[in-house]
Amino acid sequence: MLKTYDAAYKSLSKYESDFFMSIMLAQWAIESDYGKSELATEANNYTGHKTTGWTGAVYPKDTIEDDGKGNKYVAKQELFRKYASPDEWAKAHASWLQRLPETYAKAVSAKTVDEQAGALQGTYATDTDYKVKLLKKIKEDGLLKYDTKKESGKMPKVLLIAGHGLNKKNGYFDPGAQGYVPKGEHRWYAEDVFPAMKKYLPANADIVFHTAYNVYSQQNLVSLAKSYGSDTIVIECHFDSGGTAYSKPGGHVIISSSFNPDALDLSLRDAIKSTVGLHPSYANGISKRNNLQNVNMAANGGVNYRLIEWGMSSDKSNGDYMVKNVDTIAKAFVKAIYGEVKEPSGNTPTPPKNDISNDFDLPAYKEPTKDFKGFKEGDIVTIRKPHEAWYIPATKQGRKPSKDYTGQKFKVTRVMDVKVGYSRKVYLLDGVVSWLLEQDVVEARADWDSETKDQQERLDYVYIDGVKRAIGDVIK
Repeated sequence: MLKTYDAAYKSLSKYESDFFMSIMLAQWAIESDYGKSELATEANNYTGHKTTGWTGAVYPKDTIEDDGKGNKYVAKQELFRKYASPDEWAKAHASWLQRLPETYAKAVSAKTVDEQAGALQGTYATDTDYKVKLLKKIKEDGLLKYDTKKESGKMPKVLLIAGHGLNKKNGYFDPGAQGYVPKGEHRWYAEDVFPAMKKYLPANADIVFHTAYNVYSQQNLVSLAKSYGSDTIVIECHFDSGGTAYSKPGGHVIISSSFNPDALDLSLRDAIKSTVGLHPSYANGISKRNNLQNVNMAANGGVNYRLIEWGMSSDKSNGDYMVKNVDTIAKAFVKAIYGEVKEPSGNTPTPPKNDISNDFDLPAYKEPTKDFKGFKEGDIVTIRKPHEAWYIPATKQGRKPSKDYTGQKFKVTRVMDVKVGYSRKVYLLDGVVSWLLEQDVVEARADWDSETKDQQERLDYVYIDGVKRAIGDVIK
């Protein structure tokens, strides 16, 4: 039996449909009294399907019909379809509008929930209040969250937050849990999973990948989410690590103890299960909490939020899987959110190396001959050639870039004072989520009269693995 919205959603979402999901769930709630009606319990018929064009079992029942004028109802016995299972009903209902394409043409082409509800009145149902009833139920029970597209015709805004990261107040970078995923939670999502997800996003996906700073330390989850729209869906992204008690593999989804898991929570749970498995401490993969800052802030602030723990990095099997199967995880993640993925064309790029073997010591600070031009948050800068290292605040080391970004432009999202190499400042760049030394910024030397444009784009020397080498050296 289908006794909850999540159960109804699980059955209906298996099948392609021209209905908005919120419309189908409102129909289920209204016409089956949340799965408790006679037709639902005796005939697995949750939306009053009659027997027109049906050759299967039937169920006779007295019914009340609107005469189409809104002021007179006629009671009579009708024959209804008797389905063998809830899934048989779900399959039939999802394709219902295709039975009579001319009758339901406006409902099929509807771009909004409101428009489709109106198109179903007088066609799908004779009830002259049908539109009002559908929209009221959708609003009262918050059913828009089940839709894969908004009333604007676009998918709902999704905000993915990479957990941990930069503390904007003191410049400290928190990598999060590490274990057998050495780069840590924040960078695993920001550098590996999020870029891989972009390959699989449906064409009309409306998604924000937040990696600029530690939202927990900034304590601005609610204002951040609502800055993208009041109905923004938030997924805060983590993975677990710990001692003996946490050494078993598996992940889970965390939600507020005030709520039951919705369709997205369950889809994410299933995606985690299909990759790293579910942690045995959470039998159904869902953990209800009331003692986590962002969970409570979201619940109190009216934000549609959940926190995912995608695996246990202190378990070698999970950690190794997470390092080696970024693409598989990214694809499962996208499908959990949107119910579909776009298959990329051509060869897929190799994900970055997920280890710290690319780190090396940077040279001690030496005063530059001339001052570099400084930049502020929001400025656009160009990466200078040669570019041999990102700066890692947590270790004060350099890291070899996984690809060549020279000549590309990025926005500065954070400025921090340092003393390393020839640089006194370092810039956090949006898009690559990495720190760039000022000596590697093209525009930082733009005012140097003694350099030509060609000279601005090259050095007489470069540091490779911490060793100063002249340009032109052949390294074997």
